[in-house]
Amino acid sequence: SDRADQYEKTTGRTDETYRSFRSQVVNHLVPALGHLRPDQITPARWESLISDSRMRHPVCKLFNLRKCLIMIQKRAIEEGVLTQIPKYRNPDPNPEGARYLKDEAVRLLIRVASRTTKLLALIMWKQGARPGEILQYQWEMIRWDEGETGTIHIPGMISKTRRARAIPLNSKVSRILRWLFARSDNRFIFPSPTHPEKPQFEYKTGWRTALRRANGVISKRRLSLPRISGSPYQLRDTFVTNCAKRGVSILFTARYIDSSVKMLERHYLVAERQAMMEVAG
Repeated sequence: SDRADQYEKTTGRTDETYRSFRSQVVNHLVPALGHLRPDQITPARWESLISDSRMRHPVCKLFNLRKCLIMIQKRAIEEGVLTQIPKYRNPDPNPEGARYLKDEAVRLLIRVASRTTKLLALIMWKQGARPGEILQYQWEMIRWDEGETGTIHIPGMISKTRRARAIPLNSKVSRILRWLFARSDNRFIFPSPTHPEKPQFEYKTGWRTALRRANGVISKRRLSLPRISGSPYQLRDTFVTNCAKRGVSILFTARYIDSSVKMLERHYLVAERQAMMEVAG
């Protein structure tokens, strides 16, 4: 709670992680399991909760709910009221594999996108960051005199994993940000259009508009590109794949984008398929 209050005061945004955790606990775990002691929350009880949730919402995902339950059980161990955490099955299907966008498709998306979506897409494509993190960037995080292109110091408070990191800017991203910095009078790189003292929060509308426009161009001009669909996270997948194709260590890529080697390993399958297709001509 204290961390959430500090986060909101510093960034002007509500801590999404805390808000999500509180929602899961208050709206789901407490009503279903709140009357039980930690040692009474068995895998069988969890399976019953899964069944009840699936009956009400057949396609709902329960990954975050399971994660919250495990976090609570870890706290119970720290407090000495539980000795070990039971194995709670993850009922959600495996996530879809990474999706790769060709350079031509990304350039088209950026060309037809709104100004804000252009910059967001470029940073995701060239630096692989998460959109929610990018929207919270502030000019003071950038040290223009560090390295050839400048370095951005990302505080743990705005990252999904709560890990702080400092990464060099991509050269193209750096040039554009320098140009914007000289003309900006706001501390946020992406200020909210309605509340300039806060960062922008929403990005999906701009992304969907860019997809619609890009697909319209593909159809009208009969370009040799497949129809583009999906979330902007494809740009993060594409960045990881491009790093793999260039021979960049997966360890360094994981550190750069604030992820783990285990999470990125599956992306090599995409990189390998793409590379083999290029070899085949």
